Amino acid sequence: MTKHPFFIIGAQRSGTTLLRLLLNAHSDIAIPEEGTFWMPLLRKSRGDISRRFSGWELKRCIEYLERNRQFQLWGMESGEVFGQILKQDAYTLAEMMQELYRVYAAKYNKGLWGDKTPSFFRMVSLLRALFPDARFIHNIRDGRDVYLSWRQIDPSKRNIAVTALEWSYKVSRAKKELSFADQSNVLEFKYEDLTHDPKRELKKICSFLQVDYEADMLNFWRTSRNFVGSTHSQLISKPITGISVNRWQSKLTPRELSCFETVAGSTLESLGYTRSQEERRSFTPDVLLRLLYGVPLRATRVLITAFLLNVSARFGLATSAAGGGN
Repeated sequence: MTKHPFFIIGAQRSGTTLLRLLLNAHSDIAIPEEGTFWMPLLRKSRGDISRRFSGWELKRCIEYLERNRQFQLWGMESGEVFGQILKQDAYTLAEMMQELYRVYAAKYNKGLWGDKTPSFFRMVSLLRALFPDARFIHNIRDGRDVYLSWRQIDPSKRNIAVTALEWSYKVSRAKKELSFADQSNVLEFKYEDLTHDPKRELKKICSFLQVDYEADMLNFWRTSRNFVGSTHSQLISKPITGISVNRWQSKLTPRELSCFETVAGSTLESLGYTRSQEERRSFTPDVLLRLLYGVPLRATRVLITAFLLNVSARFGLATSAAGGGN
């Protein structure tokens, strides 16, 4: 049976790490840490997917990958993959990505590779062009719980209006990008369904990926710390429960709920989630003020990250801009 590579996308804190760990527990599936470092190379290949990296440009590209903190989390020796790439005169981006993921999968004696990079939600059309047979899994989670999860680990996400806007944008953009794909290659599912009945949902996902369901996937938590660092929730080291579902009902104040639902209420409803109050509120001065100062700050952080990645990729420099923590 042909093995199709796949990409897991969605707004961050939507359960993509949990799904990665569950699938990594399969005997034939390998998914490395996030590949946000690919973003500048993907942008460079836009408009010309047959573009080949060669000579000085290929050398700089490899130096960038070798030195990238996020790629280093993949735990591969440089010689395992880059030596082979340098034996060729030129590589397309698809060939380069395919080789790195293939080597990663081979390290665990597995034949099917996948990627879990939530920010690829904006790159679906390009990834489809690079990998015509690829499949896409879109993780969806109640944005109010997404906000709680973000707030817990990242102080910059405590502006609830901005996080609501960002979550709404990412979910909507992902759905729009996926709407242009062959729907037989697209699977959307909710984090809440996965935690409620993981066996049922995993069977659906395995069927979608054309692999056999393996009961031992539910024991992912026994080895989860081998694949992620300490910044992730402690829940990934325990069997799946619904403890993190609908936490917003007890953890968010009425004012916070009003703010989130004012900004992203229509998106919540479109996904089948229920508002905390039937009454739809208009934008209050408080919500507008949060957006007024919060959106520029968030946009600046995104632009700085993109700039640092682009410069690092161009000159083969080390960077942790894409994320390289524990």
